[in-house]
Amino acid sequence: MGISLFFQAAAVFYSAAMELNTIIAIAVSCAVVLAIAVYLAVSTSLLKKKNAAGSKTETSAGSPDADKAETELKAEERGLDEEITATSEQPLKEEEDVKAAAAEVKTEDEAAAIKAEEEVAAVNAEAYAEKAAVIFASGEKSAVGTKETEEEVKSAPKIITVKTDDPFSSIAYVKSFSAKLIQSEDKIKGYYSQIKNEMLKYKKIKSRTAWSKETFKLGKEPKLKLAFSGQTLIAYLAIDPKQFEETKIKVKDMSAKKPHAQTPTAVRLRADKNLKTVLQLIPMLMLEPAKKFEAADYTALLSYAEMDELIERKLVKVKVKAAKEGEV
Repeated sequence: MGISLFFQAAAVFYSAAMELNTIIAIAVSCAVVLAIAVYLAVSTSLLKKKNAAGSKTETSAGSPDADKAETELKAEERGLDEEITATSEQPLKEEEDVKAAAAEVKTEDEAAAIKAEEEVAAVNAEAYAEKAAVIFASGEKSAVGTKETEEEVKSAPKIITVKTDDPFSSIAYVKSFSAKLIQSEDKIKGYYSQIKNEMLKYKKIKSRTAWSKETFKLGKEPKLKLAFSGQTLIAYLAIDPKQFEETKIKVKDMSAKKPHAQTPTAVRLRADKNLKTVLQLIPMLMLEPAKKFEAADYTALLSYAEMDELIERKLVKVKVKAAKEGEV
């Protein structure tokens, strides 16, 4: 193609030379020839570079080293993915192991707590079968073995629960009437002592201390009971409370409660005026005074004692309770 153009140009300029000035025609012809030569050289150079680039690409694509490098790169990427997956799964596995270990420990602790509770219950049952009453003064009779005592043990007072270091169990303390009295304020002990002396000065009145109360009886008939509600000492008397409805004497009618059916008039001993009310009501029990009576200071027999001592004296029952689910 380049050669054909060259000859065509030469022919054109030759014709021009024949008509124009010979020198000018020759100069123009040389310029055209030079331009065509430059064009041919540039075209050839670009063609060679393109061919060389194509050969290099084909060589690189088919090289064994390149294939090997690509294979190694893919293998390395797969290994990295597997390592990342293993690392992410490891915490989940550790968490499952910890949960399984905690469940096993909890099961063992619950079993131990239940066994301990059964052992304590057995010891308490044996102890209270032998002695269910605490005697504070001479002349008092024990209620051991009576039907009343059995009922009192079954209907024990509220349980005081203390949490332990073991998250799966707790210790419960069940205080008796005597234990509450021993740990009460001196004022309450004084009220108790005065009421007890007032009752025992009557003929044939005997005092019996059960687990949750102390009862003063004439034969088999209860005349007055003393019991705690929380930390408050309450006197229950065998008097009809309805007769005090329109009087200044403040009492509470407990006749609807089965345990107090025989002693329905209740007075809470919170202040001296409450003690005065009880002492006014006792003569209404229609009791016969004793010929000889010597009052005793019961407060001296009720010196404060710590929980450990009360447990040792069988005045407090100890129970180990397994914690319910959600309390831990």
